Amino acid sequence: MPPWHRPKSLERPQTWHSFKAIDPDTSQLARYHVQDLPEECREEAVDLLGRHFLPDEPLCRALRIPEDPASRSELRRIWRELTGQRIAQVCYREASDEIVALDLLNVVGKGDRLEVQSERLGRVFKDFW
Repeated sequence: MPPWHRPKSLERPQTWHSFKAIDPDTSQLARYHVQDLPEECREEAVDLLGRHFLPDEPLCRALRIPEDPASRSELRRIWRELTGQRIAQVCYREASDEIVALDLLNVVGKGDRLEVQSERLGRVFKDFW
């Protein structure tokens, strides 16, 4: 896994953007905030990725990764390490602590390699890492 981490000296969580959009639950205009993923919400973000991203992501679905316990477990480990870089971003609806969107960012250097045990995951990452 890449050794880069956002410096701890930088203030977190930083709010990067605020906007208004229709709330899908109420059909009313609501305010949203995009900010750094709070440290205490890392596991919630990993769970969200496992529940929503993994079953819908085309490569993962085509390779049947959601059905492979070893691949799922390894992917969760990777997500935990990536959230540890301290650059993931989330979107919250104002006055709510529910994550409504997540962007899992990553810094990779030229010589960085991701070691994976799962053959299925290796097929996903081989061209992207």
